[in-house]
Amino acid sequence: MPTDRDLHELLRQDDRPPALDAQEIIRRSRRRRRPRQLAVAVVAGAAAVSIVAGLGPVAGLFGQSVQSATSSGSLAGAPAPATVGPEDASGGSTSKSSAVSLNRCGDSLATGAASSAPLSLATEFADGRADAAFLPGSVTIRNDGSSALTLTALAQPTITLSRDGRVLWHTPALSLPAPVSVTLAPGESHRFAARVRPVECGTEDDLRQSFRGTLPHVPPGRYDVSAALDVIVDGRTVLVTGPATAITID
Repeated sequence: MPTDRDLHELLRQDDRPPALDAQEIIRRSRRRRRPRQLAVAVVAGAAAVSIVAGLGPVAGLFGQSVQSATSSGSLAGAPAPATVGPEDASGGSTSKSSAVSLNRCGDSLATGAASSAPLSLATEFADGRADAAFLPGSVTIRNDGSSALTLTALAQPTITLSRDGRVLWHTPALSLPAPVSVTLAPGESHRFAARVRPVECGTEDDLRQSFRGTLPHVPPGRYDVSAALDVIVDGRTVLVTGPATAITID
């Protein structure tokens, strides 16, 4: 049976603060914080997923923008499609000595310089009616030299209708058929089928890719029909012309 002294000693021990166990405190602290850390990790992970998911459409948008810029750059670096300007409105780039640019609607009738090759042109057209769609005819190129010539006509002859020295109509370059190559002995010739329209074109028609479809017909009277032709002879291009033929349109 405990004595009064024993009881007094026991009460003194209970009044003392308990001894602190550092390892046990750390262990319990970690146990309490683990759920909180896990919750924070889960929330952070969800936020990261949300951010990445939110950037998805934005990244796609930037991707499209970069792709579009690249495409635009490649297009900008690509050659532009050819266009017909005032200097080549008859159907292509032409030089000053080109048959298709020799005469223009409304201009004074031009005559080509003498050909540097022994070649000449002769036109043949019959009289016709002013309301006809076309008046048929022909153009003949002849070798006036003393040796055979192999030539390539770049296109069919360009025909010009004029009156009193003013151009009323000429063959649009876009309507010229394909080139042809021939070899002509001295004095030999080659004949091209040709036609002329008894209508009057204007300056604006030469500024277009093609003539207007409703050109006014010329009034009855006397007119001149002439021809010009670009040919390649011995590797050089020469312009061949000839005298005009007078016709009556009624």
